[in-house]
Amino acid sequence: MEFGLVGAALLAAIGTAPRDDAPCTAPLVLPTELAERPARFIILGETHGTDTSPEAFGDLVCSQSVDTPVLVQFELPKEWGELIDAYVATGDTAKLDELLATPLFAGRRYDGRTSSAFLSLIRRLRAMAEAGRSVRVAGFQPSWFSIAPQYYYELDMAHGLARRAAEHEGAINLVLVGSYHARRSAPADERYSAASFLRDEDYIALRVCPEGGTASTLTRDGEAIRELDDIAAGTARGIYAPSHFELSALRDQRLFDGYVCVGRPATASPRAVPQAE
Repeated sequence: MEFGLVGAALLAAIGTAPRDDAPCTAPLVLPTELAERPARFIILGETHGTDTSPEAFGDLVCSQSVDTPVLVQFELPKEWGELIDAYVATGDTAKLDELLATPLFAGRRYDGRTSSAFLSLIRRLRAMAEAGRSVRVAGFQPSWFSIAPQYYYELDMAHGLARRAAEHEGAINLVLVGSYHARRSAPADERYSAASFLRDEDYIALRVCPEGGTASTLTRDGEAIRELDDIAAGTARGIYAPSHFELSALRDQRLFDGYVCVGRPATASPRAVPQAE
């Protein structure tokens, strides 16, 4: 069943069953200056392959789904998003097994998106839905390579975001994507991110805090453990305005509306599906 304004109003009028908030014991709440924006999308830019990004994203979903339907949008092709959505909605483990057999999870190439922490996030979304939260899932990544340059790939991603949002009218869209795709473009920047193709007032651009630690990532030589910047190390858990940090410390400060800190360094998260020897 799709979300709609009439349906949401009806649900609010008749009430719902008591909700179990066990999956949402520590939500991350937007600061007032961001929460008051009538944004349709909240986009969290991450470094793929950490344990902290999926954790923080799940906490954002918790804060936004208290009394509003949420559409989670992942940087995955539409078909794979549908498998996650079916699992989250029903708990059908066959759908989850089908997802884990896709090339992105089971193939030799691993770029950090299909980590064990990401799999834990999917299971957490299922727990939220089971506990009474209105949570759906979609994938917006193009299933094909666009014509060069990168500009056109970002344009395709933005189209996917907008299309999935249109299919779930009345829901707030929470998007987890690589940090480049989430940022606002600088005025003189000739390379545009997916987010920058959305209307400015329609989205909030966030980034996971650079609190140090490691990430599992893909390099030209294969999988590697990447050391992360520790500019925000020691910052308490929460969501901060860019002005909270020294201007010289964050090179991309002007490109994001806020930074999501979990209060600890990241740890590289391994593949969800280990490779056979």
